[in-house]
Amino acid sequence: SSKTGTILKLKVNFLPEIITLYKEVRNLKNLGFRVPLAIVNKAHQANQLYPFAISLIESVRTYERTLEKIRDKASIIPLVAGLRRDVLNQVSEGMALVWESYKLDPYVQKLSEVVLLFQEKVEDLLAVEEQISVDARSLETCPYSAVSLADILSRLQRAIDDLSLRQYSNLHLWVQRLDE
Repeated sequence: SSKTGTILKLKVNFLPEIITLYKEVRNLKNLGFRVPLAIVNKAHQANQLYPFAISLIESVRTYERTLEKIRDKASIIPLVAGLRRDVLNQVSEGMALVWESYKLDPYVQKLSEVVLLFQEKVEDLLAVEEQISVDARSLETCPYSAVSLADILSRLQRAIDDLSLRQYSNLHLWVQRLDE
């Protein structure tokens, strides 16, 4: 969204009706009708592009759903900023591609991989963040003893170490906020 309040939405430029064209051309040919070559060629091209289009549409949908999961979780957004940047860089690269590009196949595969990694990391992070939140809240109500405090702090430290091993971006900022 911008200063004007406009919300931009990423969309794959592929009409689902084009697959209907392919099916209709196939049916007409099976019934013995002559179909103009230009239409046959367009239908054939659409059929070949269909798997790429579906993969792109699913990648965009997965990315949007994943963003929706973290929209209200401002504290963890910086942790996945690097992964989100990777997805956006990949999307930017694809903006210049046309359907006929020889780079389409590797691009679709790479975008799918980057989006899947983003989704997996967000899911993992949400689970760890929830556990950290539970442990941090338990500090307020736990028995005032060295053993119980050490146990909770140990669980918190293990969770933070786990996040560090998974190489989330801006972890140091997140840990500073947690310390406060």
